[in-house]
Amino acid sequence: MIKIKTGIVIASCLGLAACGSSQQTSYPGSGTSNTLIIDPTSNVSTGNFSTTDLQGSNWLAAYPSDQQGLIGTPTCGVKTVRMEYATVGGAGEPTTASGVVMLPTGTAAACQGARPILLYTHGTAITRSYDLSNSTDPSNAAYDTMRRLALVYAAQGYIVVAPNYAGYDTSTLNYHPYLNPVQQSQDSTDALVAGRQVIAQQGAGAVSDNGKLFVAGYSQGGYVTMATLQHLDQINAHVTAGGPMSGPYALEAFGDKTFSGNVGVGTTVYSSMMVSSFEHLPSGSLTGSSIVNPLYTSADQLFPGQYTYSNLPPSNMLPLTALFQSSPTGYANLDAMAPGPFIYSLGFDPSNYLIQTSFREDYVNDMIAHPDGAVPTLSSNPVVASTASNSLRAILRRFDLRAYQPSMPIEMCGGNGDPEVYFAQNAVVMNAMLNNEANNNSKLQFALLDLDTRSTPGTFTSHGFSGNQLTTMTTAANAAQTAFTSYQSAQQAANLISATENYHGNEHVYCSVAERAFFSTF
Repeated sequence: MIKIKTGIVIASCLGLAACGSSQQTSYPGSGTSNTLIIDPTSNVSTGNFSTTDLQGSNWLAAYPSDQQGLIGTPTCGVKTVRMEYATVGGAGEPTTASGVVMLPTGTAAACQGARPILLYTHGTAITRSYDLSNSTDPSNAAYDTMRRLALVYAAQGYIVVAPNYAGYDTSTLNYHPYLNPVQQSQDSTDALVAGRQVIAQQGAGAVSDNGKLFVAGYSQGGYVTMATLQHLDQINAHVTAGGPMSGPYALEAFGDKTFSGNVGVGTTVYSSMMVSSFEHLPSGSLTGSSIVNPLYTSADQLFPGQYTYSNLPPSNMLPLTALFQSSPTGYANLDAMAPGPFIYSLGFDPSNYLIQTSFREDYVNDMIAHPDGAVPTLSSNPVVASTASNSLRAILRRFDLRAYQPSMPIEMCGGNGDPEVYFAQNAVVMNAMLNNEANNNSKLQFALLDLDTRSTPGTFTSHGFSGNQLTTMTTAANAAQTAFTSYQSAQQAANLISATENYHGNEHVYCSVAERAFFSTF
């Protein structure tokens, strides 16, 4: 049992009324049936929306018409319930986190009785106040994701459990364990345990858990989804299917591609969060001062914090786009690695850059000495490097998920033109690894959906699914590809830079709808 000295009252039973007035100052270890924290402000309804509400201007009508058609008219109303739960930090320290449970409501058959659960893991958030349970404030940094979850899933009969993660909202952790698969998978599992307690309390007489569990997430959440599926496999927990979307599953390949000169959109922000996270590992942690340019010594303390994507830190605290020094002298291996084309070239500056050039050189030397099977080109066997000596690359190698073989069916989704989370170095790598193992593992079921049909023919590949499942999955894939390609083409025609910057976020709705169709086959 892990001790916590905050005097928090926690659930020792599933029903609130049955708990009486006893208070505890400890919480059960991870993986038990008790993670829900009970206090006067927890697990209360934060919103109750009818189908009419959900079709209004703040909800479905706020989306472009093609996305409205894909999302579909709400079948159910949605009740949002806030929860707080006990979990751990990046070093295994006890902490708390919060999240939301969305319950379908209404008289339709899909809105009552035993319903499937969707455990959803969100993408990178940089604002500490991020709160998916805040369903009535459009200025809330989590509002768009909350709205999308409600419309795509809860309004169609899914019970949604979605953590904010440790380090956000009211969490007692003063940093976020970003891309730490050990912590983030445990955090998500603890949220699921707490969410099921909320379902038993709040859904009594209306909705309940039917035993089907789907896990999905986007961007950072795509990585967290894959890590959570792996963790649930390790503890022999049943999962019906998984839907990782646009995630950096092959972290070492992703890092190698970046350090080779392809600096993606938002990389200075994400790198700052990664350094902060990796400074809090129980072993093999980073020392930020050995990595970050002395001009930006506080970069590892900025996120999550007061900033938003529309109000980033001033340039004297964090360079907006420049991760590396441009045209360094005296670094032979770096001289041969010119900036990538187009928007990637913004990742370089002669003086105001985030990563020390000597550290980049050490990373690149490690790449050359111990190559990754996916960089610079994707080989037929894209395995991780045999070893890694650079401190950051060693962690990325350790946290790389490409060797995972899921026991449950999964469908990955993304777009080949993504300038933030590279499709080739992540989803394609993961898919290639699974293809290589398919002959040895007859239980593997996996699919890969590439939304973007402009530069390559529309790609949807699969292995191990039935004919009926493939019919549904292919129809949904084609619809998502057609709509995304049309939408992104129109955005690009209007403003190339803006369309490129927003590409990664634009994938979200189309992938989510495709994953919902995939889940419907089980």
